[in-house]
Amino acid sequence: MVIRYSQIVIFLTALGALTVILLTIFSADEAVTRATDVVVETAPKGVEGAAIQVGPVSSTEQAKIEDVDKAAEAAGKAAAEKAAADKAAADKAAADKPADKPAEKPADKPADKAAKPKYDVDKDDVEEEEVGDVADDAADIAVAPTTASKAFAGLAKDTVEPLGKKIALLTASDGRGNNAAIEGLFDMVTQNRQEYCDYHGYTHQFINITKYNLNGRPAVWSKLPAISETFELNPEVEWVWWLDMDAIIMTPEIDLATHVLSLKALSERVTFGKALRYPNGKESPVVVSEKYDVAGTNFVVAQDINGVNAGSFMVRRSEWSKWFLDLWGDPLFYERKFERQEQDVLNHLILHHANIRDHVAVVSQRVINAFSVGGRDMGWKTGDLTVHFAGCWVDNACNQRWKDFWSRRKTVADVLAEKDAKAATGSA
Repeated sequence: MVIRYSQIVIFLTALGALTVILLTIFSADEAVTRATDVVVETAPKGVEGAAIQVGPVSSTEQAKIEDVDKAAEAAGKAAAEKAAADKAAADKAAADKPADKPAEKPADKPADKAAKPKYDVDKDDVEEEEVGDVADDAADIAVAPTTASKAFAGLAKDTVEPLGKKIALLTASDGRGNNAAIEGLFDMVTQNRQEYCDYHGYTHQFINITKYNLNGRPAVWSKLPAISETFELNPEVEWVWWLDMDAIIMTPEIDLATHVLSLKALSERVTFGKALRYPNGKESPVVVSEKYDVAGTNFVVAQDINGVNAGSFMVRRSEWSKWFLDLWGDPLFYERKFERQEQDVLNHLILHHANIRDHVAVVSQRVINAFSVGGRDMGWKTGDLTVHFAGCWVDNACNQRWKDFWSRRKTVADVLAEKDAKAATGSA
């Protein structure tokens, strides 16, 4: 068979064309494979669950993605604004809601008797049923000042700092102990202290101490958390005056700034150079420094024959006071079993720590803590601010002594009457 040259050329030309076609198909398939491997694994911002994007994105598609981003951002902003508006509306509704009746106030209302914490109680304490009734009465009285006391509001017109709402008088109790021997104690104490505070513009804070878990400590230790809570409840308060329940304010015209809290008063009241006493009544070698700086005062307390007395003292709001209250309540001190509990611990801290003494103003007893009985420097005299019935239970004389002094106290109404009488006669 003879194969012509022209036939060979045609065959080779066809074979070449077929090769070109096959190569083209192969190259296209490989390109598709490579493009499929280039995958964007996450959807664009704000497009949850969007389809996977393969290969380069066109300008049109990119614009759509950007539009979705903007829409999502706007939706998020709108949602946040709506949430803020809803919260503001809820807060306003809560603020506009009428206040609950005072008797329903939960803060200082005693818990049910079954839920009351168990404190160590002396043999002279009242029965549990009586305790509950007294504590209930106290909570109601504390949140409902009398109309008469409100009528005295601000009439003292004090001018010396600290004044007004910068001072809080703290009354706290659980209705137990020797105080229960005084008939009608809560009614009288509340009347006495509320009208005094109203007259001078102070805050009278009552706290029912049954709320505190003292881990077995006697109730006297509750004064420490009560003071801290008073500061928390009253942000404007600079000074808290702790006064035991068994005390009467006898001379209500006395304002605390002029009497003891101003720098001038402190410089006159501090017992410079006087020896501090041990709880056994003996004088210690430690004296109130002649160089004591009254400007650094954070704590004011009086001393009786057995050292400082924790029945009446004043605490200033400060970081030092916060630290000191924490230290004073350290469990180790209770475990040490000081005879007079927190009072002896206070005496110990002042006696043995010069850095603490640098912030404690020790004043004469009758300045803030005169007793119902005692000698010249201890017992109450006409014109003294307050009388404290410390130790009255020893002679079973609390109720009798209380009635005597209650009848002799001066009321705010008496003070106002005296002012009117002086104004009428033109006397100073």
